[in-house]
Amino acid sequence: MEEINRNGFEPQINHPRTSLIGFRNNEMGERLSKKPEVIGIFYHSSFNPLHATDAGSDLDLTIIIDGKKALSPGRTHIPWHNFKYYIAMEDGKPLEVDLYYFDITDDRPWDIRTKEGYSHSATLVFDRDGRCQEWLNRHVEMTPEDRVKSIQTLSCKIKHNLDEMEEFEELDKRLALANIVNWLEEIVYWINWEYPVDPKWRFSMIRSNLSWKPTPLFERFAKAAQTTNLNTAEKAVRSIFGDISKKVKSEGIDFDASQDTSSNSSKSVSRRLTLERLVTRLDNYSDHTPKKCVKRLLPWNGHDIIWLGVTNAVDLIYTLNNVTPPNSKKFAGLWDLPWLPKNAKSLLYRASSVRDYESGTAVNERSEALRELFNELANKVAEEGLFKMGSLYSEDFINQPLFGEDAIFTHMFGKEGGYINRQQDNPTYAVELLKRVKPLDLSNFDENMLWGMCNQYLISTDEELVALLNESNIPPEYLTVLDKIIPILN
Repeated sequence: MEEINRNGFEPQINHPRTSLIGFRNNEMGERLSKKPEVIGIFYHSSFNPLHATDAGSDLDLTIIIDGKKALSPGRTHIPWHNFKYYIAMEDGKPLEVDLYYFDITDDRPWDIRTKEGYSHSATLVFDRDGRCQEWLNRHVEMTPEDRVKSIQTLSCKIKHNLDEMEEFEELDKRLALANIVNWLEEIVYWINWEYPVDPKWRFSMIRSNLSWKPTPLFERFAKAAQTTNLNTAEKAVRSIFGDISKKVKSEGIDFDASQDTSSNSSKSVSRRLTLERLVTRLDNYSDHTPKKCVKRLLPWNGHDIIWLGVTNAVDLIYTLNNVTPPNSKKFAGLWDLPWLPKNAKSLLYRASSVRDYESGTAVNERSEALRELFNELANKVAEEGLFKMGSLYSEDFINQPLFGEDAIFTHMFGKEGGYINRQQDNPTYAVELLKRVKPLDLSNFDENMLWGMCNQYLISTDEELVALLNESNIPPEYLTVLDKIIPILN
């Protein structure tokens, strides 16, 4: 049996990169706090006390701005937006940075996912005038109505799938049980007046952070999650669901209330956008996140993540065949489609096999099968001329093209180099600068370094960029690209 951390999260790892990331995190916070329109800063994820910082951590920050100050005379727009970028680091490996912002004057309600993210992983580290914590508390507040409705909806999904899966073939039954395990985990959070967290943390935080849970927790979920004996898995699922039902009914909640379990999304999405979303999600769920879970000694979280990838892979196969993916019994019609990836059945079977919920090796085996399937599907997308893009999580991502019509960011977010932001309509200085330097035909690496440099130092004018030449401790990668673009700036 592999050694795992049975108490929940791994402690902070004593790794040289950890201190470098922390330094850059604080450096960015200091720069942001000096901007007059910035009134609050939150740190996320690894730098939140609930989580652990290690060599694989990235840097996540959210800033709160006062839109009235941002639109003061002389400022046409704030010099940054929600973005993902990479900055040069002393150890030679670029650091991924995700920076988001909200305008405190924008009082639109948040969706459940945003509430969950900020209720669990945001730590306020800067509050200029004392407004930000109250603003956050108001936006993430859970109402009794939302809690009850979520519990009832999830319970109806579970009961529906338990009734329906009796006629399923093996792979569909595996997937149905995996979905039920996920919904059971979510209900436990709602029972504890907590939003369900991201799957990469979900089961671990049930074990370590939530006061009420079915007991013995791990042993029962381990039986429910394995696929070597589906009868055992189904019995475990029904047993856990029984305990949850008793708990909910003891609170007076009508657990049997009828709820619509169908998708509530009526928005029409193009085939291309559907493909782009499925490819980028499968890119993550087939390799990056499950392997990170294994490194953090949380294999059960990795297994949960891979099930998301299996679902994405099957939906992607249907979509490539111009067929709308079914909501259930996804495997039943899969083998009759005109096109299937090479070895699709074998790879999906391996990716859907959970022999040991505690085994990191088992996670990696499933990940390898799913990654092989991802490569087949990504190649098919490219062959059809739809789009061609590398992996967001490849080791050499910093040398990939992040900008332009075929760039992966453009496909993911609909905007070159950054996330879609509901506050900002104007391009940032970094976006405009990259357009200006196109005649220099910079390498992908130089373009990415230029983008990272502008964002890291919050550059909004040519003068601010040139002034970096006089700063100490500028990474040599930045100096190299600055020397190349000086003629354009002059």
